[in-house]
This record gives sequence, C-alpha cells and structure tokens, in this order.
Amino acid sequence: MVAVRQAVFEDAEALARIDLVTWTSETSPVPAPQVDTYDFFDERTSPADVLVAEVGGTVVGYVKLRSVLHPPSRSHVMEINGLAVDPSHQREGVAPHLVEAAVEESARRGALKVSLRVLGPNARARRLYERCGFVVEGVLRGEFVLDGRPVDDVFMARRLDDGDRDIWGITTHDWSVDVDVEHLAKARQAAESLGDAMALHLVLEVLAYADDEAEAAGRRGCVRVVVRGDEIQVADDGRGTDTRRDAEGRVVRKPIMATRDVRFFDEEDPVLLPDGLPRRGMSTVSAASPSLLHDNWRTSGAWSQEYRFGTPQAELRELPPTGRTGTTVTVRLPSPVDLDLTQLAVLVRGFAHVDVEVSGGRGADGAPPTPDRR
Repeated sequence: MVAVRQAVFEDAEALARIDLVTWTSETSPVPAPQVDTYDFFDERTSPADVLVAEVGGTVVGYVKLRSVLHPPSRSHVMEINGLAVDPSHQREGVAPHLVEAAVEESARRGALKVSLRVLGPNARARRLYERCGFVVEGVLRGEFVLDGRPVDDVFMARRLDDGDRDIWGITTHDWSVDVDVEHLAKARQAAESLGDAMALHLVLEVLAYADDEAEAAGRRGCVRVVVRGDEIQVADDGRGTDTRRDAEGRVVRKPIMATRDVRFFDEEDPVLLPDGLPRRGMSTVSAASPSLLHDNWRTSGAWSQEYRFGTPQAELRELPPTGRTGTTVTVRLPSPVDLDLTQLAVLVRGFAHVDVEVSGGRGADGAPPTPDRR
C-alpha cells in the first residue's frame, strides 16, 4: 500500500538518493546533482514543501510543492516543481498517489490552481499529469538546449475552482448527466441478449476497468472476484472511481453506472473482451442488475451508492476511511449465477495489467473480500 505523508528532515538522505538515481536530461533541464555535495533540503526546499510516498515504511518517492507569492496576484496558485519515484517502485501507482496528494494539499492551503512545467520529450510524465486532470496551457518552443537539441517547455495546470459540471466535459462519460434512462434500456437489452453468457461477460466488463486503470498508472493491479449464490463481488486496488465536488460542494462520482461509456457502447469496430464478445462498458453491468453496490475509496474520501437496473437509489453515502484506495462492485443478478469459475480463471489471463484471484466463497473472516496488495 502506498502511504503519503509530510516530509521530515530525517528523509533527506533517502530523497537525495532518489534524485541521484532518477535524474536524466529528459526529466530536468538543470545539471545532474553532484553526489558528494548534494543536499535535498536547502534554503529553497524545506520539509514543509515536500510530500513523500512510503511503501512498507520505506521512502520511495516525493513531490515538491511551492507557493507562488510574488506577485501577490498569483498567490492563489501552487506549483508542483519536483516529482520522482525510486526506479524499483516505478509502475506501481506511486506517482499518481503523489500527484493527487499534492492537489489535495494545495486545495487545503486555499489554492485555486495547481501548475507545473514538464519537458516536451517526457511523454510519460505528460500522460501521468493528463490522467490526473492537468491540461496543457502553453508551450515555449525550444526553450532549452539539452544534449545538443532544442527542447520544449510545456506548461500544464489543473484548476481547483471548477465546480461547474457542464465544463467538466466528456472523458469516458458525460459528467453533466446523472442518469441516461434511454441508454440504460439499451444497455439492459444488450446484456440480456447474451443469454447464458451474460454473467461471465459482466464480470469481464468490471475487470476491464481495473485493467484499464492499472495500465494507465503504469503498475500491476490486484483484483479479487468472489461468487456466492446470485451475488458477484469484484474488488480492486486501484485509485477508486473519479469523484469530485460541484459548485454547491455536493460530491459527484463519474456516472459510469448510469450513462454511456463513449469509448465502447455501440461502436462499429468494438473492443473485444477475453470471451470474444464486445466491450460495452460498466453501465451494461448495472443495467442488467436488480441490485448493484458501488463502493470506492480515494485518497480524498470514500463513498458508496446502490443502483437498481442502473438507476441510483440515493445520494452517495460517505464511508469510513480504510487506509487504502480501490473500488468494489457487488452485483446481484436476476437469478442464481451459473458461473464456470474454471473458465473465468482462464479468461482473466487475457487482462495484461492485473492479477485476478477467483473464488466461490467468502474470505476467511466472512467479510467482503478486498485485494491483498494495497
């Protein structure tokens, strides 16, 4: 499990080591730090400016934050001016945790905007920031000459005061719509047309989202599937479904259960899941289910919501923190599930970015299962 905390002076040696092993001309325009003279904390950087990530009690990464105090008209802006993860823990989701923690800390300090700069060739970092909600606001062409070639300086930012759902836009789903009744009817019909293959396919639809997120985070995810009677539960260790606050402060979760996934539903050239059937999105799962419970844990909070045939039954209900992040989807289908667990265990190998454990009963403590690796 990745834990993020405020830095202390005792972290200096570990943070300096991370800087020394991660520096390249693709990630920084300044000269490489010198091993013998480099101090992580100095007159420009104090522990108060740094959040560190730990895995198993070991410091594995950091993000630097800086307040923009001059001129005073920019005091509402915080800057991310450093991010690094130990190579032995890269592609484990550490960087997204750090970025989200930096955004939350910026909001706590009253910032309305978080900005950063990234070198043009650093495509991996740009993808990370884009997944975390940052957009490109400008590019200085050929601002640096590194290794004998011109390199762009890319300005990116994420606003923290945009509570207007209409301007959140359409990512995988339309944020401005809570429930698309017409779409849910089509999604239910599509699911029920699968006949005996429906239950197996719906599990794969849920797993596909966990696989997407693990791939986007550059890490290997962990998922547990438990089948008992007419109930199927899928629990992953990702970042949790995107959840924001609108202009009135109301918590809004991305409407993946009740609206169309614009990437997949009714596509002429559909993406196929490991069972060879078209991927249509999570709304297909909820639309076919008399009861679906969607729990998600993010670094900023945790919420639960119940759906009946895709329609939410109440507002989001806040859950107590667990010290982990992830999503659990519990589905109750119209009839007892005749699911071939052996076949499912074979098909899940078709997902390239998650390890899936399949079982037919409760965990040892009788509680709903959660992934072992958090």
